[in-house]
Amino acid sequence: MIGQYFNVAESDSGGGSSKPVSISIKGSDQATLETLSKQVENVIKTVPGVTDISNTADAKSSELRVTMDNLAAVQAGVSTSDVGSTIRMALQGANAGVYRTNDSENDITLKFMDGQIKMPKILNP
Repeated sequence: MIGQYFNVAESDSGGGSSKPVSISIKGSDQATLETLSKQVENVIKTVPGVTDISNTADAKSSELRVTMDNLAAVQAGVSTSDVGSTIRMALQGANAGVYRTNDSENDITLKFMDGQIKMPKILNP
């Protein structure tokens, strides 16, 4: 398929819980990738002796790609690190300290209120 990249590799056995063989499908269209990964998974399931099959496409992606206007950022005195930290805080929250009273401690987390950010694209109006 045009724009899609397949890779089959023997996994490193350097520890952890990695599987002995991994198949990677890469491309820019998420819907196509999900369709292809499901098709590959279904084919692999028919191979005798193959067990413990997992498809990472089943997990929702937490990747967010941001394109930054570097010239505008420099002129505004904003670094790529600043942008990354701000987006991370907006989506995941950031630890701002600890509130202590008598014998209890509570973390203080800065983040948007539930429901304010429904999808990352609203960060770029």
